[in-house]
Amino acid sequence: MSQEEIMELNVTIKRKLYHSTENMWGVFAAIPNNNRTIELNSFGNIAISGNTADLLEGNDYNIIVEPNDHPKYGKGFTILSVEAKRPETIKEQQDYVKALITDKQYESIIKVYPNHKLLDMFDNDEIDYTKIHGIGESTYDKIKGKLVNNLEIQEALVELKEFDITYEATKRLINHFGSASALVQSVRNNVYNLCAADNFGFKKVDSYAMHRGDDPTSPHRIESAIRYTLEQDASSGHSWISRRELIEQLEEMLKIEESYIMNTIEELENSGVKETNLYIKDNKVALYKNYYFEKTIKDKLMSMLNESCPTSKVNSTDVIAKQEEQGGFEFTDEQRNAIQLAIDNNVLAINGKGGVGKTFSIKGVLKALKDYSYMTTALSGKATRVLASHGLESMTIHRMLGIDKYGKFIHNDKFNLPYDIVVLDESSMANNFLIYSVVIALKPGAKMIFVGDNGQLPSIGTGAVYDSILNEGRDIIPQQELTKIQRQAAKSGIILAANDIREGRHITDKYNYKQETLGELRDMTTIPVDKETDITDMILSICERNKNADLFEFQVLTGLRERGELSVKDLNIELQKVFNDTDKPFISRGGYDYRVGDKVIHNGNNYEAGESGKVKIYNGTLGRIVAIEFDDDKTRQNHSVHFQFEDIDEIIIYDMSEMINVELAYAITVHKSQGSSIKQVIFTFDFSAYLLLSREFVYTGITRASEGCIMIAENNALHYAIEQTAGGSRRTFLGDMLVEDGIRGAS
Repeated sequence: MSQEEIMELNVTIKRKLYHSTENMWGVFAAIPNNNRTIELNSFGNIAISGNTADLLEGNDYNIIVEPNDHPKYGKGFTILSVEAKRPETIKEQQDYVKALITDKQYESIIKVYPNHKLLDMFDNDEIDYTKIHGIGESTYDKIKGKLVNNLEIQEALVELKEFDITYEATKRLINHFGSASALVQSVRNNVYNLCAADNFGFKKVDSYAMHRGDDPTSPHRIESAIRYTLEQDASSGHSWISRRELIEQLEEMLKIEESYIMNTIEELENSGVKETNLYIKDNKVALYKNYYFEKTIKDKLMSMLNESCPTSKVNSTDVIAKQEEQGGFEFTDEQRNAIQLAIDNNVLAINGKGGVGKTFSIKGVLKALKDYSYMTTALSGKATRVLASHGLESMTIHRMLGIDKYGKFIHNDKFNLPYDIVVLDESSMANNFLIYSVVIALKPGAKMIFVGDNGQLPSIGTGAVYDSILNEGRDIIPQQELTKIQRQAAKSGIILAANDIREGRHITDKYNYKQETLGELRDMTTIPVDKETDITDMILSICERNKNADLFEFQVLTGLRERGELSVKDLNIELQKVFNDTDKPFISRGGYDYRVGDKVIHNGNNYEAGESGKVKIYNGTLGRIVAIEFDDDKTRQNHSVHFQFEDIDEIIIYDMSEMINVELAYAITVHKSQGSSIKQVIFTFDFSAYLLLSREFVYTGITRASEGCIMIAENNALHYAIEQTAGGSRRTFLGDMLVEDGIRGAS
């Protein structure tokens, strides 16, 4: 739509044809007052439609519109924004209230308050609903919400007009700030407060502010840029950034002199943590929460190590011998030592590559301590199902800790977990917040056992707690490295190839593009290719032969979410043609067309899903679309999509605004797959994933497969990846703290 077609009009609303207060979308017949060149329809008016609060018949509004051709109402105009003045007189306010509630409700109210400014009274909670027939507390709250929200949204749109924020975005902002008035006041105080809301990053808000001519050296701008930079750095895994590096990044981003940045940092430092929620000390600048999480983890673990161990009286020789006699096997020396350390200490780390029997060792520990209650836990549901398949009690971290309606963990430092022993599997995956949440919830005298594989990708999120425990904490925290491959695992090509890569050894010749199947079990196939090969065609061909596979046990893994033919986005579009019927009706959202039968993945956590609002869906949960209710109105298109997610009995229904939480999942990233165990995996990458390439990336991708893996990779990219390492590069507080404690302990 060209800018010339967008126009400002003053109109009088003649008739309301349709309006939904739930979706805030309506169609109105209007008469233009200040533009006689507009062609009127056969009824002598124009049809205006779009996202808007309810517009009252007979009232005048200033609106911004663009031409449209509505399938039902014919040629008219789409509403871009509406400027409405607040009803002031008694009649205006009564008319406003009457338009938004039922006739019966209005008649009951007007009997009690016949000559009053009703909107003001609702606004100030001056209505005594106990005197009004048929209106109880719940109905009163709904009426008040409808009246106030309808008006406030329009007021907020006017206030934010210069930022060109859409109606839908305004609704989301109001939900975030709690009310339209709170939103407006917050923006008036500091436009960069918008950065706290979802989908309003610093760069977007900064563009608003700079466009309207705000001072580029404003402390509000610099502080917001500091927080943005720290958040970005934290999302890459780092707990802190050096003061000098921060200043250099801000100089480049803000295009202002260094002195302004240094002064703002000094002012924030002098204001203190309580005022700023920032940690600024010596050379380190951080979001205070990351310092607090890691300091608390260190203090808790040190406290546990210094306490007496309730299980130390267990006779390890007897319990180990009894297990070996009953099971007809022998533990390795490493496994025996792991059991001994678990008996003697309140904190233990067990590390090892694939196939060394980590789960078997944990079973040995828990059988040796059979008189004590336990729970094994992991970040992903698939990881806990693997533990459960070995006969262990297991649940995800989120489920173990429990989540209240506000998204907070139920078990914490005040309401402890009931278990004597907590085993955290796939520990390398858990970020500083999750491990902090687990350790503070341990009851007095409880034992914490970290189990993992530090050859995998670093944790999803901030910190490197498991790496810090293994490395900087090696002289303080008891730990056992398992190195001996178990007999059955030694037959697996997946295990052999993965462990070679973990140790930095190449599994293909650099200039040999021959396909090979590895291992006695023949469960690992490597297909090295040159950069000219169409890898997508190879993947589609393999998938075509497996189109009837269980899609939850058949997964394509890749590196990048977007950009390139091997990105999740591009692969999903092609794979959908293999695994689903693209002639089915569909809805479109976020660059995907969704159909019944599609495999999807949930992004982010939703703690209030389902009809009851009590179903919890966690980030990375896979599901399938089982039904779509299509909205007949082609302009509004507020369809409903029904999902069946793994491990959730209830069908979850999302409207179009909630579809931001899901995307197709025929292909997902290796990072999204962390902690999962999938029977059949196609793992692919080329040099387009340059920034991701490392031996940890390749190792993690291969080891997601439990029964069969086909790796199709650009050979040069594979060789490059194996020569890079992603481990040990994160800046964390915990590592430094453990070193300091080790030095103090040694002295």
